[in-house]
Amino acid sequence: MTQSKETNDSVALMIERLLSGPARPARAFSMPGGNYDGLYRTARRIKALFNSDKENNAPVCLCSDDRTLMAAALLASLAGGPELLIPHALSATALLELHQLTGCARAIGMPGNLLPTGVTVIDPEALTDEVETLTSDEAPDPDRPWVHLFTGGSTGAPQLWSKTPRNLLGEVDYLVKLFEIGSDDRILSSVPALHIYGLLYSLLVPLAASARVVAGTPSFPEEIKQKMADTSPTIFVSVPVHYRALRENPPNRGSLRLAFSSAGRLAEADDTAFSKATGVDLVEIYGATETGGIATRCRSKGVRSLTPYNCIQWRVAADSLDIRSSFLSAELPVRNSGWFTVADRVKAHGRDGFVVTGRADHIVKVGGNRVDLEKVRQAIVGVDGVDDALVLANPVDSGRKLQIDALVVGSNSAAGVTAALDKVLEPHEKPRRMRMVNHIPMTATGKIDRRAIEKITGRRPD
Repeated sequence: MTQSKETNDSVALMIERLLSGPARPARAFSMPGGNYDGLYRTARRIKALFNSDKENNAPVCLCSDDRTLMAAALLASLAGGPELLIPHALSATALLELHQLTGCARAIGMPGNLLPTGVTVIDPEALTDEVETLTSDEAPDPDRPWVHLFTGGSTGAPQLWSKTPRNLLGEVDYLVKLFEIGSDDRILSSVPALHIYGLLYSLLVPLAASARVVAGTPSFPEEIKQKMADTSPTIFVSVPVHYRALRENPPNRGSLRLAFSSAGRLAEADDTAFSKATGVDLVEIYGATETGGIATRCRSKGVRSLTPYNCIQWRVAADSLDIRSSFLSAELPVRNSGWFTVADRVKAHGRDGFVVTGRADHIVKVGGNRVDLEKVRQAIVGVDGVDDALVLANPVDSGRKLQIDALVVGSNSAAGVTAALDKVLEPHEKPRRMRMVNHIPMTATGKIDRRAIEKITGRRPD
């Protein structure tokens, strides 16, 4: 790819620039909170600790959602320190799962009461020694593992996805240039930086652009609106579930110039409502933890299809999307040719884009018949009085046979929805169990909360 050398050069330059020190030391990084000078001082102290224990280079768990501390630890790791493990949540359950999967023995940041027995806590506030500079005679390797993002727990089977500086900083470089993000920007995120999307947009992007980021991670509509009023962000980073919550009572535009949505499908009605109320372009990002960003869409500009990043290669073969990208995690089954097939089913749209039609792993067999779970979901949300739905293929009596279950949000009744589905679905496609709920359980990052769903249905989602 012609873009590869450009990405390689830009990543090397970004690493050199990040490790050389802050461009604007007195500028606040976190609002409220410390400035860039304090951030780098913490990074140098963490690096001094790592240097004092060079023989113990095992990965260290980053147990904090404080973006300043996270940024400092990332810089210390980038400067030759150990790799960092980032949990999907700061909970005893998530940290235990991560410990069981990796055996990590050290953690930076939080009190030890949530950490498993035997894990040593590194308190950054207790560190006093610091190295003079993060740079060294030996240039950092942009292709060595830098961080490992843990996506286990409520979002599915435990999984660690490794990310190199090239994976993360290559995407950061692309985003900063594409959206012209600079030192005058102030970023408000309702997504924790523990998530790949929050890590990129609300930690690494502002760090690379010498921008400011609002402290904390608001999640409720009134909390988001209050943070906007208090901090006058220019960029808002959020997820579909929060745009849905803001639809009836959107925030004022204020200083906002741009908004992003990722980590799931953004409903067109929610997209339109936010853009119309604020007059701000809402950019939908398509991608995943393991793939990095793949494509964007801005419906307010009349774009219907997803437009791939121009720094990756892509193709649609039958109903599959193949990509070649420097953002792919090493654990993915990339073919020798460099192509990786994304789990979604797609179709080409226009000359330069595609649309997602469903998930390849959402095709299941029920009683020997093929069932498209997304087709069933679309049929349910098309019924009058239905606002949202989640369709699951669950095992019957712990066996290999599956049945279709559904959680439905709306004013209609289960009987009413079932009667309406008789007209549009085949018998084997219709949910065998349907439960009306107030909302579809979601995690803080906008993903389906599988543990909560299991409690509601009494079954583990497939």
